[in-house]
Amino acid sequence: QDKDQDKEKIYRIGIIGRLTPIKGHPVFIKAIHRLISRDPGLKIKAFIIGEASREKEDYFIELKKQVKKLRLDDHLEFSGRKSDIPKVLGELDIMVLATTVPEAFGRVIIEAQAVGVPVIATRVGGVVDVVQDGSNGLLVPPGDDRAIGEAILKLIKDKPLRDSLVQAGRRSVEEKFNLNTMAAKTLQVYEEVNASLNILVIKLSALGDVILSIPSIRALREHFPQAHISLLTDENGSHIVKGCPYLNEVVIYHKHSGPNKWREIFRLAGILSKGWFDISVDLQNNKVSHLTAWLGGIRQRYGYKKGISSKLLTTALDGAKMKIPPVEHQFRILSAIGLDIKKHKTKLELWPSVDDQKYIDNFLKEQWVNPSGVLVGINPGSSPRWPSKRWPYKNYAQICQVLAARNIRTVITGTQKELKLARHIAADSKAKPIIAVGKTSVLQLAELVRRCKVFICSDTAVLHAAAAVGTRCVVFFGPTDPARHVCAQGHVIMYKDLKCSPCYKGHCYTRKCLKIISVDEILTEVFKILDN
Repeated sequence: QDKDQDKEKIYRIGIIGRLTPIKGHPVFIKAIHRLISRDPGLKIKAFIIGEASREKEDYFIELKKQVKKLRLDDHLEFSGRKSDIPKVLGELDIMVLATTVPEAFGRVIIEAQAVGVPVIATRVGGVVDVVQDGSNGLLVPPGDDRAIGEAILKLIKDKPLRDSLVQAGRRSVEEKFNLNTMAAKTLQVYEEVNASLNILVIKLSALGDVILSIPSIRALREHFPQAHISLLTDENGSHIVKGCPYLNEVVIYHKHSGPNKWREIFRLAGILSKGWFDISVDLQNNKVSHLTAWLGGIRQRYGYKKGISSKLLTTALDGAKMKIPPVEHQFRILSAIGLDIKKHKTKLELWPSVDDQKYIDNFLKEQWVNPSGVLVGINPGSSPRWPSKRWPYKNYAQICQVLAARNIRTVITGTQKELKLARHIAADSKAKPIIAVGKTSVLQLAELVRRCKVFICSDTAVLHAAAAVGTRCVVFFGPTDPARHVCAQGHVIMYKDLKCSPCYKGHCYTRKCLKIISVDEILTEVFKILDN
């Protein structure tokens, strides 16, 4: 009779939280779509509970478009803001927390366990302190809609498992999160905070610079093993440090202009003031970073003298434009804090997941790439602010053609905005290079670069990603100085020391410093690396 009732039951699955990208709503929607596509007769109803702030209205619209595109209107409902969360939870059969970045706690998990709802959560931040996988809940990798879908299906089909998770979850709440225990733990936290350091590393942007900040974060962790270390960065930067073992927390900075810029600064200052940070290590060194740390009440603020806003630092170092490698430049700030920088390595790191590796496996397989063949990567684009860094695209086309004649496959990488450029190269080369432009996340790109024997690029973020995964580059420098921007040995630097270079100008009508670097010069260096 129970089995018959289970067959007729409509399982109500919910995700609760404010509507913002870090909460993983698109992943949740994809998981529901995956379940419905696999078994159209599956009786489930999904609920997205929460509302979007005024700044996130576009995100809400995109979510609704995604639901409509996947034809989930009959299976998924946007429930909006709800004040009676215990009642909402009591009407659910399964609660999903799909957040994609580390969270400090995840209160909704405790609330669900207290009400008696089985929980599926992503393995991030403080969530792992609340959910023990397979005991009082199920944990899945962040951003993995397949894993979330499989976990939901597992709970639907396995009633004994659901019951055991509910019972264990309730016991966990009663034992660990009752009033007396929470009060005692709160006092313990205050005592621990009083005895240890809270450190904030500030690197608001850009992708390459966030990668370059990782050795400094690692050095801080090695020197202060008990410290609570946080990174203040933008949403793209938070994806780069996904899986970083040296961080306790990531604070997200949302870049705005006009009045919203000031609102964001004051919002961050409010967050930082509640974090009781002892030290800020400012690797951004601009007006926003200086002002935010000062308004946040951080007691010791370290950085470089750069503009009048550096007066807001408590320790401001000379040498903001020293001609030394970028990581060593950052290490000078750490030295001011008291670290012996000679003991710490400057090696870059990234952490592509198993899922990232599988994605690239499948992508290369679809492109008929021989696992034992030679793959050479090229990244012809640059930041929109730096078109002066771009080598002529016809030169890239020639390189693709020469390599193809030697049975060497080339893969073109870049952002979605550079797709037109990649297609021009492919059309001119007649060698059918693989176009991966806009098809990878940051960590998937790093895994793809790792598969390349050599990578050809300008002074962009992919150069640092290559260094992090151990791939040698042939890299162009023109408007910028390689002495200040190369972070790893083994790269081949192509740089013509003209009177006008380095100019540090984002736009240049002649781009002579790059145009005089010939295709033959590049190919010579590429073949040297391949021969070795």
